[in-house]
Amino acid sequence: VQTPQNFYNIAPEDHLNQHMHCFFKHDMEAYRSMGCAPCCGTGVAFKRSALEEVQGIQYGSITEDFLTSLTLTSRGYSTTYIHEHLVEGLAPESLTQFVLQRTRWAGGGLEIFFRFNPMLFKGKLKLRHRLVYFLPGYGNILSVPLLLFLLLISVFVIGDVLFDAGWSVMGGDWYSVFAALVTFFLYYIVALMVIHRDLTLGYAFMRLKEAGYFSFWVAPLVFKTFLGKKLTFKVTSKEGESERKSDFRFAFPHICASVFCLVVVAVLLYSTICEPSSKVAQKASLLFWTLYLLWQFNPPILVAMTDPLAGYLNRSVKLNDGHTMKRSMVNRFLSATYGSTLDRDLLEPIFSQPLKTGEGQADFPDGLPEKNDPNNTSFIHTSEVDFPDGLPEKNDPNNTSFIHSSEPAENQKTKRVDVSIT
Repeated sequence: VQTPQNFYNIAPEDHLNQHMHCFFKHDMEAYRSMGCAPCCGTGVAFKRSALEEVQGIQYGSITEDFLTSLTLTSRGYSTTYIHEHLVEGLAPESLTQFVLQRTRWAGGGLEIFFRFNPMLFKGKLKLRHRLVYFLPGYGNILSVPLLLFLLLISVFVIGDVLFDAGWSVMGGDWYSVFAALVTFFLYYIVALMVIHRDLTLGYAFMRLKEAGYFSFWVAPLVFKTFLGKKLTFKVTSKEGESERKSDFRFAFPHICASVFCLVVVAVLLYSTICEPSSKVAQKASLLFWTLYLLWQFNPPILVAMTDPLAGYLNRSVKLNDGHTMKRSMVNRFLSATYGSTLDRDLLEPIFSQPLKTGEGQADFPDGLPEKNDPNNTSFIHTSEVDFPDGLPEKNDPNNTSFIHSSEPAENQKTKRVDVSIT
């Protein structure tokens, strides 16, 4: 029995779709209706006798949870999914740890695809069950042709648009190519909007982007698993600061591809201005595809440029009765106001110290300085957790939910952060 994964430290923007609402709300429900819900690791319960029959968790893949559910289904056991949030955890806070987590998932799916092909797997698997376990690995393989499209664009722009090599697609009928591109994307977007109609439009667009920026990380795994090389397993760290310097390394391919796309756009626009009536459909098709790829590549770049502290602030606090309660501090405003002076060492007392229901406090002996002003002893006061009317302006006297400055240094010895829990 699988339940959804639920994370409470994800930044409000969620550029990388770490909440995975689409997957747990729609994909897993669809798998359940097919009588086969794959195991996703966290939030799962197995029948002891069933595990004993297959000799425990299957360790032939780095995603042993997925392989275990495949084995159980092949033995005739039913797997199901319940869309009820029963567990809560931490998501990776840096791009580095996000990539390590998702490439492990993708690599495990590819291992199962090549080594334990679900379409050929022995046992009592029905065709629909085989498809459920087959599609994740197959979807990862598609990252290779997607990157080839990027190469194809460069070939046509350099060879045909700049040097008039006379190359053609579909017999030179570029109008049909452009019509096919537009028709496909319109259909795909409408389909996503219908499938995810209970979610905001942003989630559909998020899912549309994933196929693009994931390709740079997944494509190398396709060749590695195909050649039978062993993939190493690394537990995903939930602390983001130590990986900040390596975030740009994982975003570097996307930065290079984005720069390349911008150059292609510039060349196409220049060619169109110089020869407005020449190869109109070809230029429109290449421009359409290039802009789409440029749009797909931006999430990792945005995350690499973002301080993960905003996600870290979306935490739960401990109550004196042993339970936890969700709360959130002001995110983007905090980071913009205090910048690098606001770090985990200052904030951790809030999250680790048991608080009374209603109001809690944590002392900061060294003070919480204003940005670029080490002599100021301002503190942060949040009188409410939620901001139903939006984030108020700083020092707004008509709103009790704001960040404001306290007394000057000479009048204050100990600085304090007050936290109200509703």
